[in-house]
Amino acid sequence: MMDRFEFEDGDTILITFESTNSEWKQGVGLSLFGDFGVDESLYKDRIVLWETTSPKSQNISLHCEKTKRYKKKGLPQPGILNVKNVWDSGNGAIEAWIGGAAMIVEEIENGKRYRCNDGHPDENFDDIVFTVQKVAR
Repeated sequence: MMDRFEFEDGDTILITFESTNSEWKQGVGLSLFGDFGVDESLYKDRIVLWETTSPKSQNISLHCEKTKRYKKKGLPQPGILNVKNVWDSGNGAIEAWIGGAAMIVEEIENGKRYRCNDGHPDENFDDIVFTVQKVAR
């Protein structure tokens, strides 16, 4: 229901929504012990990217940094980006990990493809399909 994606300080991660097939609004929930840089904005610890407000088949670029607290505690290197699928069934709440929620994770060049089920109890894994990839340094 959640995957771990490793990153190094300063890595740029690209999120690409490939497709959705659900009556509900679909998204990607991301969390880390650190900061996300998106465009000119900085977000701490966690963000949700909704497919309805993100451009389809275009990359969303995230700059990932571990916090000083993370580095000071000597937590494992590299950093860990937690990835999960989320949805809004119409009540305005971010939902995950209930009903038929699941992900199939496929290794691809510089990253992973996620084929996900939302809260519907089906097994088609097409409610949202997205990729997470590191930009080569």
